[in-house]
Amino acid sequence: MTLSPAQLDEILERALAVAGQAGDLLLEGLNKPKEIVHKGQVDLVTQYDRMAEELICEALLSSFPDIGILAEEGGQKGNIDGSAMWIVDPLDGTTNFAAGHPVFAVSIGLQDEGSQVLGVIGMPALGMIVWAREGGGAFCNGEPISVTQTRDLDKSLVATGFPYDRRTVDDDNTREYRAFMKSALGVRRCGAAAVDMAFVARGVYDGFWEPRLQPWDLAAGTAIIREARGRVTDYMGEDLDVHRGWVVASNGMIHSSMLKVIERTRKTGTH
Repeated sequence: MTLSPAQLDEILERALAVAGQAGDLLLEGLNKPKEIVHKGQVDLVTQYDRMAEELICEALLSSFPDIGILAEEGGQKGNIDGSAMWIVDPLDGTTNFAAGHPVFAVSIGLQDEGSQVLGVIGMPALGMIVWAREGGGAFCNGEPISVTQTRDLDKSLVATGFPYDRRTVDDDNTREYRAFMKSALGVRRCGAAAVDMAFVARGVYDGFWEPRLQPWDLAAGTAIIREARGRVTDYMGEDLDVHRGWVVASNGMIHSSMLKVIERTRKTGTH
């Protein structure tokens, strides 16, 4: 399946509506008691993750039965052998959400022929929804967005996150964090990769990096950043495979500088 612009527009309209519905559900539950289950030492899931995922999957499969789904909590659903596939995180930033913190997101990406062609990231508590489809530009709340024009890393605000297994592995991103803290204007960590990527696309952050993410963390944001005229690669500077998960995203202008910091840090263990 190779989706046409007209098909992508139709699909985008539905994805926006579904993301909005899931966001309303999450917003309603933000300050209510939650049933919290630990998938790992620092990896949580609540009943709202599952409720939002069920809402999203049912709506997308009903509207587009030929497109399968890869979702964080429920795995694969529908026609997973087709060339197009939804990649869904019903609640990115569950730890924030569980604590009543407003930085969390619904992330819905569409992959076609291995490429990320559409993305919707809804941030209901922040009152923002960011989206893009291949060839159509990127938008936030209906207004066009684009990445920053910052050319120097030392004048850049960048963001990152830390892997869920950080308590048990040495390669925990803290060396890279220290290197960027010394090299960039500032480093932020909001606890939701989809939000970080949306903020790169909106021109809030100049860049973002993070290791060992999952496809549902990356699919929507990758499509959006590229349409916002940014760049998304792996740590080696190659086109990002969202199923591998080592990501560097930027305005493009500081990308080579970010890659050099990462390469130098990982090679020497210092900044």
